[in-house]
Amino acid sequence: MDRKKVTEILLNSGAWSFIRQRPYGVLADPDITPKSIYVSTYASAPLDVDFDFLLKNNKEDFQNGIDVLNHLVDDQVKLAIDNSFSGFFEKIKGVEFLSVNGPHPAGNVSVHIHKHNPINMGEKVWEVRPEDVANIGMLFSSGEFSANRTVAVAGESVLQPQYLKTTIGTELSSLTDVSGYDDTVQNRFINGDVLSGTAESSDGHLDYFNNLLSIIPEGDQYRMFGWLPFIDNAIPSLSKTSLSWLFNKKGYSVNTNMNGEERAFVVTGEMEKVFPMNIFPMQLLKACMAGDIEKMEALGIYEVIPEDFGLIDYANTSKIEAQEIIKEGIELMIKEVG
Repeated sequence: MDRKKVTEILLNSGAWSFIRQRPYGVLADPDITPKSIYVSTYASAPLDVDFDFLLKNNKEDFQNGIDVLNHLVDDQVKLAIDNSFSGFFEKIKGVEFLSVNGPHPAGNVSVHIHKHNPINMGEKVWEVRPEDVANIGMLFSSGEFSANRTVAVAGESVLQPQYLKTTIGTELSSLTDVSGYDDTVQNRFINGDVLSGTAESSDGHLDYFNNLLSIIPEGDQYRMFGWLPFIDNAIPSLSKTSLSWLFNKKGYSVNTNMNGEERAFVVTGEMEKVFPMNIFPMQLLKACMAGDIEKMEALGIYEVIPEDFGLIDYANTSKIEAQEIIKEGIELMIKEVG
């Protein structure tokens, strides 16, 4: 089967929407041949799924999906896996393995692309989530579109954290009816992980690319002198003004409380500590805020999407919405540059 036929089947079935394109993280353009296709099975975000466990019964479908994707690119699909090579992914054929380890955001596709083969101006790279690789494989083996989603329901407020098999766009209530959650407190329902997911109502729906529903306390209980992180040592912080650095193995009850208001956006070096790419995150954010397209290009806007700034949102003491700034910067690039 040639590339044209594979593209036609994916487009006609609706499965083309599983493929996203960099720069910008948008729907892939079927009229181009990408430089590479990346699939990350290393989920490093908080409470995220274990794809090796999730797809253990879909090994053949996953391999079929990889074979299909290889028809769309001149090189082999790049498969990022845990460097322990302990799961079934190490037996997949027709791929170039990328060995990954370390804490979040080590699992982000942006990091893999940046470390392996950075995107230059004019180049396109595609990415596909692991379960959607299996969905594509099922389409080509059965002839039917697969909308399967295996979702982890997790978080401090969840009574019975578990995996649930469902379909794309399912009602969140159908998941929480099974897992249960603590309804004696106000909760935040998050489509995705707690760092880069989106807030959703309890009767909302699962996002298209999502394998995780996080439920945590809303954080609407305020402490006296809450801006002082060392009071009762209840807040993890990168700052040495908090005593949490002395107890780096301590577990914390984390909610949505920001523990302070937005502050001056000044150089602190905090962003660089949690940003593993050879990009200046603060300078890129300021270029986005200024709408300076030339500087945005020079500083790496083609290599990032909002989720790459999730840890910056959490750790930075300025309390700025870094992901929202990057999102607006990408929208400007699409409008002005394309």
